[in-house]
Amino acid sequence: RKEGRERKGEVGKGRGGEQALWLKRIQNHSKQTKQHFKFWWQIYYWKKWQKSGIFDVLIFTCRDIKEAIIPDSINVIASYAFSHSAIEKIVISHHITKICEGSFYKCRNLQQVEIPLKSRLQEIGKLTFYQSSIESIAIPSSVSELKEGCCEETPKLLNVTIMSNNKYFKSINDKLVVGKSDIKSDEFDVLVFASRDIKTVT
Repeated sequence: RKEGRERKGEVGKGRGGEQALWLKRIQNHSKQTKQHFKFWWQIYYWKKWQKSGIFDVLIFTCRDIKEAIIPDSINVIASYAFSHSAIEKIVISHHITKICEGSFYKCRNLQQVEIPLKSRLQEIGKLTFYQSSIESIAIPSSVSELKEGCCEETPKLLNVTIMSNNKYFKSINDKLVVGKSDIKSDEFDVLVFASRDIKTVT
């Protein structure tokens, strides 16, 4: 899956050109747009429910952003929200329940991802950390879905820790991650991830 692999996401709907269209729409500052979007510290927020007064989706970030601490009001990071940005460190709020497809796609400067142990995070989407430079990540007990390729092409990722009370995944020596083909089963029978420096598996 190389450069030609392009996918559309679920909340932000797309990357590159489509994200630029989102930004253009926001910058038009129409009355309707002002009601639905909010800009704060290089980040655009969106309302999942338009009648709500809460901006709960992180939809887009300026591409020169280097560090972000996500507000507690946010519970979704939209598809490709940070893609191709200069982000180096991200602190995921414990209120986040979903990181959508490609959220940090080709963020080659991204090295640190902090997810609190008491996180409500349930899903990490496809291609989330594609071609990033993350070196380690801790998956909280709440996560039930690690989508295909969420850590694809991450050559520096050497340690993935799964919290011991996670019912869906477990870590073996912080080098392998295994999951279940049947979530109702007690058997971990699917190899999900292998550390990039692993040499033998027995």
